[in-house]
Amino acid sequence: MARVGAESKAIFRTDRFLNNESISLNQLWSELIITELERLGVTTFCLASGSRCTPLSDCLSTRPWLSVVTHFDERALGFMALGLAQNRERPIVIITTSGSAVANLLPAIIEASQQGLPLICITADRPFECQDCRSNQTISQDGIFGSYVNYSRSLPAPTVDIRPEVVLSTIDYLFSFSLFNGNGPVHLNCSFREPLLTDSCIVNQSYFSAIQSWMISTDVYSLYFNDNTLPDHLISKLIIAKKGVIVIGDILEQELLDRVLLFAKQYQWPVLVNPLGGGDIKLMGAIGILWGIKVTFITLYLSFIIGGIFSLILFITKQKKAKDYMSFGPSIGIASIIALFWGELLWNHFVGPYI
Repeated sequence: MARVGAESKAIFRTDRFLNNESISLNQLWSELIITELERLGVTTFCLASGSRCTPLSDCLSTRPWLSVVTHFDERALGFMALGLAQNRERPIVIITTSGSAVANLLPAIIEASQQGLPLICITADRPFECQDCRSNQTISQDGIFGSYVNYSRSLPAPTVDIRPEVVLSTIDYLFSFSLFNGNGPVHLNCSFREPLLTDSCIVNQSYFSAIQSWMISTDVYSLYFNDNTLPDHLISKLIIAKKGVIVIGDILEQELLDRVLLFAKQYQWPVLVNPLGGGDIKLMGAIGILWGIKVTFITLYLSFIIGGIFSLILFITKQKKAKDYMSFGPSIGIASIIALFWGELLWNHFVGPYI
């Protein structure tokens, strides 16, 4: 299975949110979460309803085509979801209210972790200001399942300061961890402020600008793949786009890199890459902490020059080929020594006159 998201008929109901002056952000974020999960291929939701998860359960109630299993006991519901996940290709979603209800899922989470079964646990929570206030059920839910989940993330209470694409990309990323690198459970903790359904907020239409195409389609917002191939259906969508930019992060397989570069050359798309590895970034960070911004800037500038010279020499002497990887660390080391002794002079001569 290469693609995370399966074809779906889940349509985002724009009439509820785009035609009103004020909307409920709790309902909007719940709609985003459930719609994206449906587009990802989830058809079964296990719900132990409670007060705090009302926005999510209300959203489910408007989708009669989904299979919603309800039970009042979270522990029993967790094991029911575990059984349903045994014969499903897609994860089963469990939704609970806040407090000790979340803790009751731990036995099922442990079993899912041991068996490699994909479960998505969505737990409702109180907002930050209502946590750890010695009130009933105000336990800390962030990371409550520890190492027994493949991935855990907390969403803050809905606010216009966090755009909807953040919610969608979080769901897609979370979903990928339930299926890739070994199936298993994942946890999403969602905070909701009261009033849970009647909260009202004036939202400018620009709030939805980044998800316009998502709202009128049935596609998932982000695509993740569990193998090192570039699927044909993705290539066909890229071709339709006509113009684009390819951003390359970490690609371990040379075959995949070659295919991406071939596509870029064929359709004349520019390619952006990150020339620095994790170790290089940490090294530059250490230089910045120890010697300040001037030395860091000069080091970075000189390291590219030194690295280019080394690469050219190795290429001319045929010790390296154009596609070979070369360590950037030595260039940073040499550049940092030069910057440490002559950085002030170089800064004043090349940078100072322009700032």
